[in-house]
Amino acid sequence: MDKGLNPKGKIRPLNDLKETVTTLRKLWHKESISHHGNYVDLTGIEFRHQHLNERTRIPIYLGAVRDKMMKLTGDIADGWIAGFGTTPEYTKRAMSILSKSKRLNAIKRIGIIPTIVYEDTEKAFDLSRKLVAGDVLGWTELAKIQFLGVAEDLIEEVRTRLEKKELIDSIAELIQDNIVKKFVAVGSVSDCQMKFREMKRNGITCPLILFFGKDIPLMLRSLIAS
Repeated sequence: MDKGLNPKGKIRPLNDLKETVTTLRKLWHKESISHHGNYVDLTGIEFRHQHLNERTRIPIYLGAVRDKMMKLTGDIADGWIAGFGTTPEYTKRAMSILSKSKRLNAIKRIGIIPTIVYEDTEKAFDLSRKLVAGDVLGWTELAKIQFLGVAEDLIEEVRTRLEKKELIDSIAELIQDNIVKKFVAVGSVSDCQMKFREMKRNGITCPLILFFGKDIPLMLRSLIAS
């Protein structure tokens, strides 16, 4: 009888992810799957869909963060997603690991970048400081390695004050402009375009732009020629 996923109750992250990706690829190629591993335990399973055929290729992207998972991503995935809240320093470090893969040119590298564009640059930075304090540095689920290049004491100060329920306007005063620029495409249209180009220079093939704000025409202009 099939036991599905994790039948043995033992978590081996790298092995388990590799088993899962391998199994999914076979299913999407309409193969009958029988696999009895540490994490995947299936017998005679098939995936049928009227729009799916043997030539269909569904890409698998992994949001790896740490070194061993990054290396595995280079070996088995179609793409890597640099998660929300990563610094240029971290991206360069991740790329140094991915670059060891013989498949590097076949791997798409997506970088999620919050974007706050206003003609009033001061307003853009004020909004960005709140975003960085509350939704990036203050997000405890994010691995600190993603904040490479940011002082540890700043991260701890932000999180401590958030735990004390201090007002975000007050906490945001801790965030200097140079820290904002690590995480956010911020300022004028040309400022944001410069950030997108920086990401590409650091190895990101496709910036995934998350706009914050209400000036839609201005936001769209920031995409042109970026």
